Amino acid sequence: MTEVKSLKEILNKDWDATGQKVNYEKSKIFLSKYIHHRHKKLLKSILKVGDLKAKDKYLGSPLLLSRSRMTDFSYLG
Repeated sequence: MTEVKSLKEILNKDWDATGQKVNYEKSKIFLSKYIHHRHKKLLKSILKVGDLKAKDKYLGSPLLLSRSRMTDFSYLG
């Protein structure tokens, strides 16, 4: 978990240098199904981010794709 804390420190240092701050309320994380749920919970609490869901979108496009691109992008046409 020290790596996660180090990552958060790096993001905060980058904010100090650039003036751009990470919005943790809007940020989400995708974690493998092979990670134990206790570790997932701990990671999310350290980073203060939510889970990325399969149906989440960014600018109207799906962030996670299924095996069927036709289904993922059916809204286009």
